[in-house]
Amino acid sequence: MEARRTTLADRNVEVRTDPTRRNPADFQYVKFRIEASAARMTLNRPDHNLLNEFMLRELLDGIAHAGERPDVKLIVLDSACKVFCGGIDVGEYTTDRVFQMLDAFHSVFLGILETAKPVVCVVNGPAIGGGAELAAFGDLVIATPKARFAQPEITLGVFPPLASTILPFLVGPKVALELVLLGEAVTAERALDMGIVNRLVPEAQLALGRPDLAGPDHGLHRVGGHVRMAGRHLDPVHGEPQPAHPARAYHVRAIVGRPVPGAQLDGATAAPADALGQPVPPGEHGGGAVFGGGQRAVLGAELDPDARLGIPQVLAPR
Repeated sequence: MEARRTTLADRNVEVRTDPTRRNPADFQYVKFRIEASAARMTLNRPDHNLLNEFMLRELLDGIAHAGERPDVKLIVLDSACKVFCGGIDVGEYTTDRVFQMLDAFHSVFLGILETAKPVVCVVNGPAIGGGAELAAFGDLVIATPKARFAQPEITLGVFPPLASTILPFLVGPKVALELVLLGEAVTAERALDMGIVNRLVPEAQLALGRPDLAGPDHGLHRVGGHVRMAGRHLDPVHGEPQPAHPARAYHVRAIVGRPVPGAQLDGATAAPADALGQPVPPGEHGGGAVFGGGQRAVLGAELDPDARLGIPQVLAPR
């Protein structure tokens, strides 16, 4: 167990990071099982699958465990509740918990980006806030007509930094601004038209254990990580071959304030950056835009003039 201390509003707050990985058999809020070469991770924190630190750590450990198993070809995220995920449990946002919470939250998304296995999200209900971000970061999203997607953070006066990072790539900057600035929910049908959802299937199909792309007869079960790695070598905007790290991973790491291993920019190793794209001093985090720094989160993304890397530059609100 590692610990460090920092000062917040003249208070000493202890921040702990637990490096011990949990055994999936001991998970409390995520049901983990292997079925037909797929690692199925079912969110199970009734009634709304609100994400707390323990649930997020279980998600992270489950993704890491599945990524290391050679018999697992893809990862499926779904829900045991009527809600896919209601986002962050606001009860975790206390001065004593916020740093651990943000670290766990960001770590899950980095885990999704870094695993070699394709991640399929099956959404059969509302996906709100962090839950919508969780679905958006899946390589493929399968939804039923009951699904709804919303980023309501604007009603609290902040922006969702991870959604603001990924949505411009998925739906384009104008629609991304609409989703982030209005905070309105969109139906599964519109999400399909936008490109947030890959397939819309009847709910009965999920009840039969056949969620389309996640089914055992699909090619994803045979090729697994090869599909994911092929996608990682394509620029998300131009479809051109790129270095091993995807542009979106670079952008997320810039928001979170973590370096990109091996990333090269004009011959130099990329350094962490804050939400305005400025270098982050050693020992500081560039993240925190979810809590307090949201006003500086991404409103959209434009490509660097050197489009070879396709690395987005952050547009700060004016």
